Amino acid sequence: MGNFQTLTIGPGSVERARAMLECLDDFEAEIVEREDGLYDVQVSLASDRDINRVLGAIDTHVSERADGPARLDLDGRRYLMEPAAT
Repeated sequence: MGNFQTLTIGPGSVERARAMLECLDDFEAEIVEREDGLYDVQVSLASDRDINRVLGAIDTHVSERADGPARLDLDGRRYLMEPAAT
């Protein structure tokens, strides 16, 4: 393998970053403080399967918390994951 990708989630408060990190406890993830004082969560991905599993965990987290979307960055492409409509 060796071709790792990094998914960045954020920015947000340290509390939101910790909550996101909790939902990603099955993955290699860490909180990173930015220069502007906000926090990102970075997740190392080794395969497409990892990407699918991480996105599923983030989707569940965002929908359950219902406190706004998650901003994602993967390989320089930005995405916004909204909570599921109920």
